[in-house]
Amino acid sequence: GRSQKLSADCRIRAVSRGYGQFLPAMPIRELLEDALEEPSIGQTARFSWHATPVGIAALWTEGAPPTPPPYDNALQEGLEVGLDLSREEREFHQISKGLVLLFHS
Repeated sequence: GRSQKLSADCRIRAVSRGYGQFLPAMPIRELLEDALEEPSIGQTARFSWHATPVGIAALWTEGAPPTPPPYDNALQEGLEVGLDLSREEREFHQISKGLVLLFHS
C-alpha cells in the first residue's frame, strides 16, 4: 500500500540537511536513526516526539512495545504536545532505539 510506496520514495529521494547540503538518498530506517539523535520536540507518557525529514516520529519509551503498534496512544498523546496526527498516513519501524511510529502526509 501507501506505506510501502513511501518507503520506496524515501530511499530514492535526497534529503536536505541545512546549509543547502544534500545527503545521498538513504533507507528510511537510517534516516530515522539519524533524526532521533537530534533533540526531541516533546515528551509524553509513552513517547518521545521527533521532527524528521520523513514525518513526525513517535519513539515508544515505556518498556516493551505492545502488539499491534499503539497508534491510538500516539494519536492521543500527540495532542498533548500540539500535534493533531489524526489525518496523517502512518507506519511503524523497528530501529536500534526501539519502536517508531511514523506519521506523514
